[in-house]
Amino acid sequence: MSALAQRGRELFNIRGCTTCHTVDGSPGIGPSLLGVWGSERRLADGTVVVADAAYVRESIVDPMAKIVEGFLPSMTSYAWLGEEDIEALTAYIEWLGD
Repeated sequence: MSALAQRGRELFNIRGCTTCHTVDGSPGIGPSLLGVWGSERRLADGTVVVADAAYVRESIVDPMAKIVEGFLPSMTSYAWLGEEDIEALTAYIEWLGD
């Protein structure tokens, strides 16, 4: 794991992401993030997107923009995070997909 992904894992725990998201594939309030990177995600409106860096960043900053099918639109925005923290969280989610 890179230092950036390690920082993302720390932020994931510190910022309470584990309240809704799991990293082991088990169900949660929000989607599990294990293996999500690079996968196709069906959204509530029926469209399909690829979970890439742009999608992950948008999901952190504007979580209501794309709601994954089967989940409620309940995530709060983390737009107040600095760009470095968003990049770290993105690196961690990418690492979970490897």
